[in-house]
Amino acid sequence: MSEITNENLKLEEIPKRIEDGGMYFALSFNGYESAGSTDSCFATANKIIDSIRNENTSEITLSELRTTLFAHARSLHFSSADPDKELVDKLLTLIRQRVKENRLK
Repeated sequence: MSEITNENLKLEEIPKRIEDGGMYFALSFNGYESAGSTDSCFATANKIIDSIRNENTSEITLSELRTTLFAHARSLHFSSADPDKELVDKLLTLIRQRVKENRLK
């Protein structure tokens, strides 16, 4: 999949669930570049996952959500683990919400 910037992201391009291509969509964003480094990418992802688990999502940006989805996809590339369906579906829901609200940062 080609990279899609936040500004060019259309709601219809965002899968609703992991089964609809959520992991493929994850690679439409370069989380390493967005976060500034590989380490920062995974640190951002860990912070965002904690916020999601604590149901504290209102201040999470679209870039942080997409970085987290990207980091999850990349971490699976190097392991034999299965994707966390609940996490991916929640990230996709929040990404769709940010785009609907035109919160594209």
